[in-house]
Amino acid sequence: MSRLTETRNSNREVNSTSVQTTTTTTTSSIAGYAARALASLTELQLSFIKALPKAELHAHLNGSIPLRVLRSLAQDLFNTSPENDSTPTNDPCLAQNHRIQTLPAHIAASLEKLQSGVELNEIHDFFSLFPAIYALTSTPKSLQKATRAVLREFLDGPEPQAAYLELRTTPRETPAMSRRSYVLAVLSEVERYRADEAALIVSLDRRMEDRVLGECVEIAGSLRAEGRRVVGVDVCGDPLVRSCSRLVRFFFLMTFVGIGGRC
Repeated sequence: MSRLTETRNSNREVNSTSVQTTTTTTTSSIAGYAARALASLTELQLSFIKALPKAELHAHLNGSIPLRVLRSLAQDLFNTSPENDSTPTNDPCLAQNHRIQTLPAHIAASLEKLQSGVELNEIHDFFSLFPAIYALTSTPKSLQKATRAVLREFLDGPEPQAAYLELRTTPRETPAMSRRSYVLAVLSEVERYRADEAALIVSLDRRMEDRVLGECVEIAGSLRAEGRRVVGVDVCGDPLVRSCSRLVRFFFLMTFVGIGGRC
């Protein structure tokens, strides 16, 4: 692979106000500082930047799902009846309509907002949607659909945003899947691409209990040992919640299971 230029894309889906730049006729869904920076570039500068092969080394899965896909997942959730629910579990409480009725009010409200259309101008506008996004990606099928969309957004099309992508996500346990099943669902989509195009980072949340932290490291290490596309483990979450010092032994554990850690 040629020399890579890392790009940070965390606000790509957050800013959705259409902006007409002065150097291109393409309407872009970028707002705020990013829009002003883009408008300051000449056509030649834009062409040069687009032509550079880029590596995105820290793409948040749940923060990069295109809004159109979130709306589609919300529509799927609202349209699925208990009789047609294909969630791989015997728990009747997982019937999608029942889940909608029993969701906390703030999650249900966010789902309604996604379904009817939402405008995101500031990054804080997006954070309130995360509980809903987690609800929308709580089964292997929906998680795979979201992952597939993110990978395509970055790597496919006539003007890919990156030549290489490291997708990172925190394993979540839901009634429909274990944390290992979560990672396997994401990997099933990541590994559709070549090894020099896409890989996965397993993320540890500071809020996790030690038992869960150990489980996530074990999952990452065992899958890597099996030859799966897990390239590292990182730490995420509110730095004010718990000290990183308690994670030191888990970084030693990462070394023991043969996987790199990032903090």
